[in-house]
Amino acid sequence: MKFIRVFWMVLVAALPLTAQFTGGIQGMVQDQSGGVLPGATVGLKNVATGVTATTTSTSSGSYRFSSLAPGEYEVTASNTGFNNTQVRMNVLTEQTANLNLTLQVTGANTSISVSSETPPIDTADSRLQTTLATQQLQDLPVQGRNFLSLVAVAPGITGHGAVGGGAPGDAPDNFSTEKTVDASGNGRNQSGNEFTLDGLNITSNILQGTANLTPNPDSVQEMAIQTNVFNVEHGRGSSVQVSITTKSGTNGYHGTGAYFFSNQHLRARTEFTGKYEPFKKHDLSATFGGPIIKNHTFFFASVEPLRSQVSQATSVRTFESPEFVAFAQSAFPNSIGTKLLTQYPLTNVAITSVAKTAQQAFGSDCGTPAAGNIPCNLPVLDFGAFKPSPFRNALQYNFRIDQYFEKDRFYFSTYRVNLDTQNLSVRKGFYDIGNNNTNAYQLSYTHIFRPTLLNEFSYGQIRVQGSSGATTGIPFHVPDIGINNEEGIIGPWGPATFIQHNYNWRDVVSLIRSRHSF
Repeated sequence: MKFIRVFWMVLVAALPLTAQFTGGIQGMVQDQSGGVLPGATVGLKNVATGVTATTTSTSSGSYRFSSLAPGEYEVTASNTGFNNTQVRMNVLTEQTANLNLTLQVTGANTSISVSSETPPIDTADSRLQTTLATQQLQDLPVQGRNFLSLVAVAPGITGHGAVGGGAPGDAPDNFSTEKTVDASGNGRNQSGNEFTLDGLNITSNILQGTANLTPNPDSVQEMAIQTNVFNVEHGRGSSVQVSITTKSGTNGYHGTGAYFFSNQHLRARTEFTGKYEPFKKHDLSATFGGPIIKNHTFFFASVEPLRSQVSQATSVRTFESPEFVAFAQSAFPNSIGTKLLTQYPLTNVAITSVAKTAQQAFGSDCGTPAAGNIPCNLPVLDFGAFKPSPFRNALQYNFRIDQYFEKDRFYFSTYRVNLDTQNLSVRKGFYDIGNNNTNAYQLSYTHIFRPTLLNEFSYGQIRVQGSSGATTGIPFHVPDIGINNEEGIIGPWGPATFIQHNYNWRDVVSLIRSRHSF
């Protein structure tokens, strides 16, 4: 008993987690003349899952169903001396739909079926909201299949959507641990944006206004974009509030499969582009969900692997010339510098022209012992283009289970993302692989006393971690090599300075973030 009391004290003192089921239906039950009908029985059924609930209209004729997942619902109303009424309607993410039910007087037990479309103006809510369903998220053209780009096209919002380069490993796809979304609303900049996934706040605590997780669009049922949210649940979102609802299983088995491929040969060239440097992208996606026990237990899972090669911007740099390397091998075959140049040659480099000869580098010292007898006309430094094409490989998967009892509901979901990005050097054998990963999971237990009164316990956590170099065991790189004749005589080939070597060590940087909420 003492443990139970302490447990409930912790729950009361803990900060609440936003509810995973955020929709609702409310309205009045009335007769044909507009008079209210207290004591009417109102039933609710989720068309996809078959889950049902019932309530009774109050003395004022009102009824309400709370904590509903988005989807299509069938609402029925009945009362003694009246025809039964049945209405079908869709409930959106973060929407409380207003639905008044009218019963006609009759002595026979007949029923009337009506289909209700979502009205253009919801009189039960004052928020400005744009809701995109799963079909729109899959069909609308977005770069890298990152549906957060669509945030910028909602009314009242300005910006460019999901852009890359805002954080390490950030790119316009679904695998970044810090996803920058250029979108602003209410006169605030993007640092005031807030992102929630099934009620779990996935907004970064480090880079404000960025998302720590971008789900596979094939696993998302709806995305709601709001700009004037006044709920205390979204107190951090002063600019744009993005609420994402994931798919759950239904009474039927459903799945999807997709394959997206692109490379440089599929890209049209311009008049000024001779060719593109090699790049490729293999992006696969698969989902599957259905019932474990019909009307009670459901599962859903998705997976999205990525295998890609990125063409980075070409940069012009200076490198040692092949003629200089041949001279070093001949004149100083056992020196450390010669071994470095021969054992770790240039890679991903295209030489374009001579930058300096020995005459230009050493002046009158060339051809003399002061400069190692290097010939004056020998090229020692070349201009070249560094054209790296590193890999960017990733894997995202999720699993969700929903369990419905008569008065209770249990939910569990997890998302895992692992991203490996290769960092190439100009020298063969020197590189590292940066790793970023996101682990998010949440669970909730809801006990429904009646549709207007419920008790919910929720726990959610998201952990973001990143490292550089730990994967390969080579957490350093060798910078470009160039001629330096201004720092004195410290060269491995003799009394003169030919080449300067710097080893720049980088410690493994790890960023760990954990958030716990009740």
